Amino acid sequence: MAKLCGVDISGWDYGINTSVLTADFVIVKSTEGVLGDIYNPTYRDMLEGARKSGKLIGLYHYANGGDPIAEADCFLKSGRDYIGDIIFCLDWEGQGNTAFESGIDVDWCEKFLDYIAKNTGSTPLLYTSKGVCNEYDWSKVAAKYPIWGAEYADERNHLGYQLDPWES
Repeated sequence: MAKLCGVDISGWDYGINTSVLTADFVIVKSTEGVLGDIYNPTYRDMLEGARKSGKLIGLYHYANGGDPIAEADCFLKSGRDYIGDIIFCLDWEGQGNTAFESGIDVDWCEKFLDYIAKNTGSTPLLYTSKGVCNEYDWSKVAAKYPIWGAEYADERNHLGYQLDPWES
């Protein structure tokens, strides 16, 4: 199976020159929770910069663990103009996420992703860490949506892309 290497960027990375990255894809943060219409006001510029550099592109939503449909609606507002052109991603992490490690993680993510799939006609993906991938049974989500397990294999040494970074 072919593997793609990519990066996620947010408003903190504004001004990044994605053309110099060896990444195959760039996923840009556009929203978080339901904080206003757009959490990262620079996401369009960042997305277009990545597109012009020849990368595959996508948007991600950082979950805060509120109502999954309300969060998905907030996310869809930012991505509506890109339907059919990008991949939509859900970022499931602990910081600021009240539902994280609550026992409803899988159901929450599935509701969000189902709603995005229904309203975009495309297949979104779940973006989370290896630890989260191993903590729950994600099989019902993985049966419908790809899972991007992203993290550094060794947080002390940032070695770039490693196609098989984790020990079994």
